[in-house]
Amino acid sequence: MSGLLHDIGRLVLYTKAPDLARAAALHVKANKTKDIEAEKSIFGFNHAQLSGALLELWKIPLSIQHAATFHHEPELASSHLEEVHIIYLANLLAHADSSSEESINATVLPNDKVWEKVGLPYGILSSVSNQVDEQFSQTYALFFN
Repeated sequence: MSGLLHDIGRLVLYTKAPDLARAAALHVKANKTKDIEAEKSIFGFNHAQLSGALLELWKIPLSIQHAATFHHEPELASSHLEEVHIIYLANLLAHADSSSEESINATVLPNDKVWEKVGLPYGILSSVSNQVDEQFSQTYALFFN
């Protein structure tokens, strides 16, 4: 559930303030900053903070709220750390270019302390990424082949 809801704030920003959201995206490209920094400069908050606030308003369990709020800044979380760390890594992996081990390493750093905190060895990324790519191709073929 955390994986599905962690970026709900991004959806709200793009739906309710598309021009400002577009300005934030352009700010990222022009200034080579992170999206949460660009959103903060334009909106005064970022999509992760908005996600957490919405989930709190909707009385979604605290573990899911924290995973959403801190999925870009896990070091700021004070509780529900396992959920926060898993969503943080999953978010990085979802945005990583899985075409090569070098491109994965550029996005998901091997020395990130979160690996140790969740008890997963960094070395599994390459094989898991290959399996995911293969399964995606198979699933895609079922629908569009």
